[in-house]
Amino acid sequence: MISLIETYARCTGLKIGEPYTKQDFFPLPFVKYITLSAGSGQVAKNFDHYQIVIDLLNPILSPLDIHIVQLGDKDTPLFAGIYDLRGKTNIAQSTYLIKGSLTHFGNDSWGIHRAGILGTPLCGLYGTTHPESHGPYWKNGPTILLESHRWGRKCSFGAEGQPKSINLIPPESVAEAVLSLLNIKHSKFTATQFIGQYYQHTIFD
Repeated sequence: MISLIETYARCTGLKIGEPYTKQDFFPLPFVKYITLSAGSGQVAKNFDHYQIVIDLLNPILSPLDIHIVQLGDKDTPLFAGIYDLRGKTNIAQSTYLIKGSLTHFGNDSWGIHRAGILGTPLCGLYGTTHPESHGPYWKNGPTILLESHRWGRKCSFGAEGQPKSINLIPPESVAEAVLSLLNIKHSKFTATQFIGQYYQHTIFD
């Protein structure tokens, strides 16, 4: 399976060159941080269990004074325990922040590709798309791409769909990948056994 950029190059007859990434300074009130991009243009790509990942990471990162910075547009769901920059940065500013990040993680979106170009260690999540076709073409730093088992099915490449195959990736696998990229040793997390369809809902009986 070839990547999308290689497909575009073959169809247009153009060569693939090194990309230019514009960076504009953006201030932060701390030095050490990792970045999260939790949104994309397709609902099916968005991982619904980042809050679990954040809750696993923060007790380990906080004593080390490492913060989690959430990037993306203002309509991306907000998570607790992060530094919120949703809708507050442009592409060049977000690029600057990803460049300075100790690790970037998120689902298949522009942030993963930008981190790959910049050489920032990255962890990408894939459900309806395939890492070989939709993963970062440039992997200039340590890279971990987590792929859903999709119930044994092939990629749908669909923008919608329920249940979402990306949610089959265990949250602890994402947290473990991030900590591995940070070279942080930790006790093994409890394995997720089951997450039901109403997990994200608050229900009053």
